[in-house]
Amino acid sequence: MANTYLPKAYIATAKLSQANLSEANFFQAILSWGDLSNANLCGANLSQTNLLEANLSGANLSAANLSAANLLEANLSGANLSGANLVGAYLREANLSKANLVGADLSNAEIESAVITGAIYSESTKFPANFDPQSKGAYLIAANANIQNADIRNLDLSSLQELESAVITGAIYSESTKFPANFDPQSKGAYLIAARSYLVGANLSQANLNSANLQQANLRSANLLQANLRQANLSQTNLLQANLRQANLRQANLEGAIYNAQTQLPDQLDMTKTGAHLIAAGAQLAHIDLSGLDLSALNLHSVNLTGANLAGANFRSTNLKKAHLTDANLTQANLQFADLRAANLSNANLSRANLTKALYNLQTQFPDDFDVASSGAYLIAPGAILISACLQLTQLGGANLSQANLGGANLQSASLQFANLASANLTGANLVELDLTGANLKGADLTKANLTKANLTGVNLKQVILNQTIMPDGTVYSS
Repeated sequence: MANTYLPKAYIATAKLSQANLSEANFFQAILSWGDLSNANLCGANLSQTNLLEANLSGANLSAANLSAANLLEANLSGANLSGANLVGAYLREANLSKANLVGADLSNAEIESAVITGAIYSESTKFPANFDPQSKGAYLIAANANIQNADIRNLDLSSLQELESAVITGAIYSESTKFPANFDPQSKGAYLIAARSYLVGANLSQANLNSANLQQANLRSANLLQANLRQANLSQTNLLQANLRQANLRQANLEGAIYNAQTQLPDQLDMTKTGAHLIAAGAQLAHIDLSGLDLSALNLHSVNLTGANLAGANFRSTNLKKAHLTDANLTQANLQFADLRAANLSNANLSRANLTKALYNLQTQFPDDFDVASSGAYLIAPGAILISACLQLTQLGGANLSQANLGGANLQSASLQFANLASANLTGANLVELDLTGANLKGADLTKANLTKANLTGVNLKQVILNQTIMPDGTVYSS
């Protein structure tokens, strides 16, 4: 149908969706109420054509002639009008939201009441005198332009090299947004709004995410204050520590989403009725599916995850002391630095799980066929061999490490309050800012250990060996 010649034709209500009508001639034709959505009208002649209430959404009208066309209440949302001639066009109450107006000529067009929210234009775009496109919500794409927090979802920006120097911090885009070759929107601070997207800490305050698909997205610690999430798909989404105060969550799907006590929720929203899961110490989460979720650095002491699907989940630095993980699927789970002391992992699937530098003790129960000695985990027990162990920031309050070998270990900023380190070997250990409040160091060897800014309040230092030891005040003690 390319090069169609139908000047002055009467084809009102025509069904031409997705039709190839490039270079077609519809001069003075009547196409009122027609469906031309996603049609290819590149270079078409639609001058003086009657397109009253026509559906041209997503249509390619690049370089088309629409001069003096009647587009009253026409739907041009998402249409490509780059380089189009719209001189004198009647666009009263037309929908041009997210349209591409780069290089278009709208001189003398009736556009004041048209919707152009989210449309893009360039410095070469011509508007009627005194018309301010930015005040109407359109975005100027030019060198060094500022389109922070703009909604550029579904737009074709592939030909706009000016985008490279534009400021797009906080802008939201979709998988169908087209960018210039080698352009990386995420490195520019833009946010991908899509299923499984990584939006940790994203600032989406007041963002319009109506009906957005954010299934399985990671929105941990994201700022969604006053965001519009009406009818959004938030199923299995990570909302830990997210700020959702005053957000619109009407008809949003929260089935399987996770949240915790630090998640800030809208007033009067009862999460217990949404199908979402509270992630907290002692929570009853048996047989739940938390596969692939970021559950790092949480306090899940005594949580019940019996039979849960935790494949690929991230438990890095999480407190899982006394957790019930019997029969859990922990395939490829990240348990680095996790505290598994007294946890029950009987019959759990730990295939390809990473337990490097995780903590366990003699009360921890592993599957019968699991070789913990080769897992890289640290045994926290009397007489344990922890030479050069990386234990910085760990919480080991009350631990019994009497006679343990911690030579050269890194315990910087860790907590060993009231721990038993009697006769332990701490030679050459990094004990900077270590909290040893009330700990028992009787007979421990601190030769060449660094105790700078360590807290020794109430510590039992009887028979302790100090030789070339750096004390909390920075002085060096030699026996």
